[in-house]
Amino acid sequence: MSLLRAHWRTPAVLAVAALAITAPTIGQLPSATAAPGDVAFASSFEANQSPPTWVSTPEGTKSSGVTGPAQAGIPGDITATNTGVTASAENAPNEVAAKAVDGDENSKWLAFATSGCLRVNFAQGVTVKRYALVSANDSPERDPRDWQVQGTNDNGATWTTIDSKTGQSFDQRFQTKVFDIPNTTAYAAYRLNVIANQSGGIIQLAEFRLSDGSPAVPPSGPMVAEVGSGPTSAYNAKTGVGFTGLKALRYAGLVTGAAGGKAWDKVYDVDIPVGAKTELSYRIFPDLTKGDLRYPSTYASVDLAFTDGTYLSDLPAVDQLGFGISPRAQGTS
Repeated sequence: MSLLRAHWRTPAVLAVAALAITAPTIGQLPSATAAPGDVAFASSFEANQSPPTWVSTPEGTKSSGVTGPAQAGIPGDITATNTGVTASAENAPNEVAAKAVDGDENSKWLAFATSGCLRVNFAQGVTVKRYALVSANDSPERDPRDWQVQGTNDNGATWTTIDSKTGQSFDQRFQTKVFDIPNTTAYAAYRLNVIANQSGGIIQLAEFRLSDGSPAVPPSGPMVAEVGSGPTSAYNAKTGVGFTGLKALRYAGLVTGAAGGKAWDKVYDVDIPVGAKTELSYRIFPDLTKGDLRYPSTYASVDLAFTDGTYLSDLPAVDQLGFGISPRAQGTS
């Protein structure tokens, strides 16, 4: 067996928290901490372990109808070029200012206040002619209602209001509202000054995006498979970490095909003989993507590609509970 690959079939954000290939007694559940001599390969993606051989590398012949993950970007988006973001208040560790500009609609900035502000800094002056706000995952009463967008060139000593809105509302969760503004001045920092929320004592926002007004749409890129922290919105677990450590292998993508899609991403190249008692084990840490109760992030599995061209998923293999090991079978089970 030469290649270790992960594959999935639905729009999903998830993480493989640990995986191991072992040769234990049948029925024993191996882990990355199995006894010496049992583990032929194991990783929980920590800094002192071998990094993946590939990053975001789809298997072309086995992938179709899938692109990179949906981003919160808007045409002309320049948000990713920021040099830092701060807030008047935030809810550490997971609902902080940086979550409002991370391109992930499933994360958010939250502050226990009825008003507050986000400041986005740039290395040099940029002219923002368009911006967008994205509503967060729950509690619509926390959405911004009245706000100003302001710029500064003197490190915040004075702020110039370039747009203001009152009486705004969001019809649904994860909704993007885009606003064009007649700004012609380049500013080194921009601020979203939320004057009032809908009601109650909490503000939240999934994304604050800034654009130079050009029509270019940010490229989606390939399906993502990269080491990072754990999910930002877990079903019932601590977020921002893996199951077994601080890291996890993040998978994310968007199905674009009308008939669905599927994707295999290469992860590790390993050289391990596979025998009758060889066992593959792994832990998947699914993200509750947009609160979708179809649980699309669970339609995933880890595959093995053997040197003779055969894939484990091509064989009548089942897991320890008797379910098939394809992503569809795993999600359905």
